[in-house]
Amino acid sequence: MKNLIVSLALLGTLSVNAASIFSYTVATKGDVVGECSDFLGKTSVGGDAYLRDFLISSNVDSGCPIEVEGFLKMTKGSVQTNNQFTCARATKSEFFRAGVTKVLSYPIDTYNLSTQMDFVSGKLLSQENLPGKVRVRTLTENDFKNSGSIVLETAGDEALILNISGKEISMVKMNIVLKGTVKPSKIIWNFFEAETLVVKNSGVKADSHGNTVGIPGTFIAPKGTLFMNNALITGAVYVSKFIGQAESSDCKGQVSGQVNPDCFKAPSISMGCELPRRCGKCKN
Repeated sequence: MKNLIVSLALLGTLSVNAASIFSYTVATKGDVVGECSDFLGKTSVGGDAYLRDFLISSNVDSGCPIEVEGFLKMTKGSVQTNNQFTCARATKSEFFRAGVTKVLSYPIDTYNLSTQMDFVSGKLLSQENLPGKVRVRTLTENDFKNSGSIVLETAGDEALILNISGKEISMVKMNIVLKGTVKPSKIIWNFFEAETLVVKNSGVKADSHGNTVGIPGTFIAPKGTLFMNNALITGAVYVSKFIGQAESSDCKGQVSGQVNPDCFKAPSISMGCELPRRCGKCKN
């Protein structure tokens, strides 16, 4: 068990200085299809990316907010940082009325990130007896089918690990209730078997401070395609593929799938953040 803690802590250390999965808000092994929404954090795409009316925004100090191993096509939308520097990395690209001022056209190697995704998911699954301030819950796909709500609760500095089994997970019109001290930076959802993960009209309407949260926490689904419609994830997303489905072709309906960064940080499992200054609230 000690080696487990050390291994995950090393990934947390790498997140600041190297290509760690935890330096990204969104990372996929394969394609991303997104429309009428945004990813507010650094994004890595292991396949092709097809974006329409989409914003990729990040506070990265160097590099580009989005990195695509294959073809990047953006129709309207933009890529930007806080200092107004806009760029994208992709092997091939095509833009139409999109705010991208610079494209770095050379291959991206996302194999390392894909390997880390598998590694972390497997280690989270084996943490049932992990000592320290971590609470673990084991759920199945039937728990989501048979219930219209889920209660997430921790005490003190506890982090919450949710290991969810099942190949088809549906979170549609599901109400999420936060109790105790739980918050997005202390929740991680490990869909270790999921091949299909549907998220629609679900989440927390607002936290105790009135902030819009949506679904709190980080999603890991190494085998899964995440379908999002009218949904917000406050955390990070690491999946096989991502498809954000809009309500209407003219983008006048609700968002398809938005991701706002809030890094996962467990007291006994240092798993890292996008950047230290971005995640100051969850530093050690």
